[in-house]
Amino acid sequence: YAERMRKSASYVEEGAAAVEKVGGTVSWGSMTWAAGREFLKKFLAKRGFLDGTPGLISAVHTATAMFRSHALVWDRQNRISREKLDREVAAMWKDESVE
Repeated sequence: YAERMRKSASYVEEGAAAVEKVGGTVSWGSMTWAAGREFLKKFLAKRGFLDGTPGLISAVHTATAMFRSHALVWDRQNRISREKLDREVAAMWKDESVE
């Protein structure tokens, strides 16, 4: 399992590249739908439930990897630059000191 987790980290980046290649905006709905669809595919359609706990672990692991790939793309699409964040925080502090 530990080896699977190490490999998963590199696969998430590859998955994110595939999500970006498709294009479009990643939303909370698309993240959860992709993860849920992947779980159903692995656990039900590919009959992972017949493997018992190992099948469940595999299906959940694959689904969370799909979620992390989409979350990584969402982060890239919604990232705020450090400069902008500093300006926004400074403006909030300035507004609070007036009251």
